[in-house]
Amino acid sequence: MNKWEAKFGFFWYNDDELFKFSQEDFDEKAKKIADSGINIVMTFSCTHFRWTFHRYWDRILRCLEMTVKACHKHGIKVVEHHSSHLTFNPQNQEHWDYTERILHARGSSLASWEGLAETINDEIVENGKPASSFRQVDGRTGEYAWSNYNGYCMCFNNPDYREAYFKYLERVYQTGVDGIMTDDVQYFAQGHACACKHCQRLFKEDTGYELPGPGKEWEAFYGDYNNPVYIAWERFRRKSTERFQRGVNKHFKSLGLDLLRPNYVSAALNHNPTGYCFDMAADLWDWIFQENCFSTIIRVSWPSWYVESLHRYALAQRNHVPSMSLFYPDREDSYYFVWALAGSWGQMLTVTPEGYDLSSIEKKYRTFEKKYNHVYTDQQKIAPVAIMFSLDNAYYVKAQKHTGEIYTWAQGMYLSNIPVDMVFDQDPVEKLNEYSMIILPSLVMLDENQITRLRTYVEQGGRLFITGLPGIKS
Repeated sequence: MNKWEAKFGFFWYNDDELFKFSQEDFDEKAKKIADSGINIVMTFSCTHFRWTFHRYWDRILRCLEMTVKACHKHGIKVVEHHSSHLTFNPQNQEHWDYTERILHARGSSLASWEGLAETINDEIVENGKPASSFRQVDGRTGEYAWSNYNGYCMCFNNPDYREAYFKYLERVYQTGVDGIMTDDVQYFAQGHACACKHCQRLFKEDTGYELPGPGKEWEAFYGDYNNPVYIAWERFRRKSTERFQRGVNKHFKSLGLDLLRPNYVSAALNHNPTGYCFDMAADLWDWIFQENCFSTIIRVSWPSWYVESLHRYALAQRNHVPSMSLFYPDREDSYYFVWALAGSWGQMLTVTPEGYDLSSIEKKYRTFEKKYNHVYTDQQKIAPVAIMFSLDNAYYVKAQKHTGEIYTWAQGMYLSNIPVDMVFDQDPVEKLNEYSMIILPSLVMLDENQITRLRTYVEQGGRLFITGLPGIKS
């Protein structure tokens, strides 16, 4: 399909779809979505934490198969979207309340799933292996890592986990889906995962270094940006999540499939303690987009999220795919605002409230986009100034000022109506020469090749606005 002609929406399958819908009901729902102008949907479900619902996989896959059949009938492509590894594991009343609250927001409850409350913390066995053996390990304690979602999480370097999950993906693909988004490919434990035996072995093979043990040894190690072993470990974590995402592609291609892979991240500019590889695997994504989290964007923080849009737009341009924004409006006036906002950022739009879709109000906006398709296709920025972003400076410099200065510069120019773009520290001179000025915000880490490119840019007539002390680290 022409990626610029994609009109994204969401297809939620929750209790009604999972327990009550007939094929005719799915057909009716798909028709309403198609009538609104949507031609590709990402699924979302109360079963997003898919491993928690392991004993119900057959039911979930039947629902997904009926969803695909209905959507294909009405010309809609389907991208299945679920968490690749997260689980709910409530240990106290606060955790139980949290789990119930999430399920309720997504049109479900613990009571909807016979036996779930009684078995939610029981051992899962998949492919003959206990799922507890798949879990990430917290380097501080040597115990299982705890996620931000009151549960455990699984390690992408664990070969048993990869085998079990890829077998599940094969069952997903058999439903006829057109694409896959394996969500939450991240390490948790507040940045201290993973120190499992598989990560220890691979880290030694990749770098020649050994990970420290838990306790005082780990405490001295963690966050020491002057220690080359710590920097190597931080890079290793991101390389591990990248390898996993590339493994997903390699796996479905080995099955003779060529699936769509949209992907999003909420924050790419700040230091990310989860080891997310969004930039490093950008060549895999068919649409590169950002998640603008909930209603605060609409009220107060949209200038901040504009800065993230600079990154997604620039990254998408480098990879010759569309950029997109995901918002969560819950009524038409907020939809109208984020529709206009995304368009002004040079991005496509997809929206969903928590638990349901907005297809009932989207038609007139999608009709407008179709009528003026030339305006919305591959928008090109006209910006004399660019801000340089560096993953190394954002992720591997202690107390870095790089990200904060990007936000300051970008928001200041945005609110002053000065067009601005983003460049990356690996961009060639030919790309830099598209701008009359480039801002270097506290790029303390630069290598000789980067310095040479910047020098050439200036010699060819470009101007640099430099803050901080550039290049004092390599």
